[in-house]
Amino acid sequence: MEEGPITINKLCRFSQKNGTLITVAAPLFGSLIILDGKVLGKGSAVDAEKVGQSPGFPPNDEIVQKASRFWIMDSKGIRKLHDRAEMANLLT
Repeated sequence: MEEGPITINKLCRFSQKNGTLITVAAPLFGSLIILDGKVLGKGSAVDAEKVGQSPGFPPNDEIVQKASRFWIMDSKGIRKLHDRAEMANLLT
């Protein structure tokens, strides 16, 4: 059961607080990479300036809303996959 909405702000605070790298994956929408509380990149095959600004390429907050997979890499380089419910619980 999800404990509340997952937002970019919550993911950034979690990343900064825990010193983790988070990859947010939303199939068909794109992906985001968050490190030390900042969005570092966005996965797409188009020019970065057009992402979120052009039809068909959703903004960051929509990618987070549609995301089904959250990869978290800790300071030791170990990655672990979490689904939406698990990520929501980690953010509370």
